[in-house]
Amino acid sequence: MDKIRDFATDIALIQDVEFFARNFGALGASTALRVQNLLAEITPDSPEANLPVEFNAWLRDLQGTSRATNVYNYYKKQMKKVKDATGAGPPNVKCFPVYAATANLLPAPPTFPSCDMPGTKGRFMITRDYAGNPVYSAAAAWTIMGSGNAQYYALGPGTSLAAGEHFIVNDLSTSCNGHCNGVYEMALAPAGTGYSAANIELNCNGQTGNKLVAASFHFVVNGQQLQCVVINKNDGTNAYFTIYGPTVAAAKTCANAAVTEELAAMYPNADLSSADFGIDPS
Repeated sequence: MDKIRDFATDIALIQDVEFFARNFGALGASTALRVQNLLAEITPDSPEANLPVEFNAWLRDLQGTSRATNVYNYYKKQMKKVKDATGAGPPNVKCFPVYAATANLLPAPPTFPSCDMPGTKGRFMITRDYAGNPVYSAAAAWTIMGSGNAQYYALGPGTSLAAGEHFIVNDLSTSCNGHCNGVYEMALAPAGTGYSAANIELNCNGQTGNKLVAASFHFVVNGQQLQCVVINKNDGTNAYFTIYGPTVAAAKTCANAAVTEELAAMYPNADLSSADFGIDPS
């Protein structure tokens, strides 16, 4: 660092120092974010730890050590000396993100819910009966999975995104004569089928730490929380479709159009109801 004398002629040296500082400090925000997102894909056998959160906490502890802080501060101090001595700043600050940083070089901590972490297995509640009791899916075991998204989880009867099925959505925008714009149908599919992922946003009801709780949730697609309407086939099979839109009104408009237009011949007795989704680890 002491060899830095001029911004114009010492560019390669400054970049080497920046590389050293990033690795010494905390990998650098972009690299750390990629690692954090990769960890978000993992579904442990049991929900012992939230891996992306643990990784981010480790990075913050590493960045907070005196050695890392001293390296960072000494580099900034040396660069200021060169700036004062030459009367000029770096020719392109974007080339030196460590020097230009006004905060630590870490990705934002994940905002995962604090309950029912990936690896949690339980029953999938679809709705409640007239007495308020939960009505569960016929599949006995469902798994909360890592989704590859640092904010939400995935859900399915498989064991992970790479093994078995999880919820995805099919865009219905071209269905029902334009009545389904921005609306989706939910389905189960294995990874790699090309459909958009349907993640879940859990409501932990104030629980903190790695708690196993009966938690309600909403489905989230492309970062947008969706509202759901259930189309009950009423054909003796106890089967149903689920239609999701940005609002309940949009989902109902699409569902009504589907029942009266595209599904009328196949399921003449179909009707609509609301959903109340949840996961019960018990």
